[in-house]
Amino acid sequence: MERSWLFIMSVAGLLSSGIPASTLAQTSPPPKGVTGLTIGSYLTIEGTPEQSKFFNFKVDTVNGMRLKQPLFLEVDNVALTSQERYVLKGYESMRMIGLPPAINLARKEAGQPPMLERGAVWQVHYYFVALSVVSPKGVKLVPRD
Repeated sequence: MERSWLFIMSVAGLLSSGIPASTLAQTSPPPKGVTGLTIGSYLTIEGTPEQSKFFNFKVDTVNGMRLKQPLFLEVDNVALTSQERYVLKGYESMRMIGLPPAINLARKEAGQPPMLERGAVWQVHYYFVALSVVSPKGVKLVPRD
């Protein structure tokens, strides 16, 4: 979680520097995800479904290397319908979730009461996009939302 806030603060600092965002996107290296690899890197994850509010997959192996501690990711384009072991190829990505601070600042400016946070706090949410399912056989990719 601390790494997420550091990333947000560094991006905010870069954006406030006056450098156009399109230039930053071209010059800044992508951040690392929870797998320890750069966001967007092609990788293989292995593990089992495990449902939670923010993730649905317990990863125990990344690129053939067994992890000392499992990590948890959302896999958003595979129907994890059985408790079998899954081997997925794809990439880790990220998105922001929660209530952005700008919303309540704009509401305050407009004389409106603040919105209450009803779910996650404003943070980076890491997830996995599968490009293929190695196993179990017969599992198909589903369209992304």
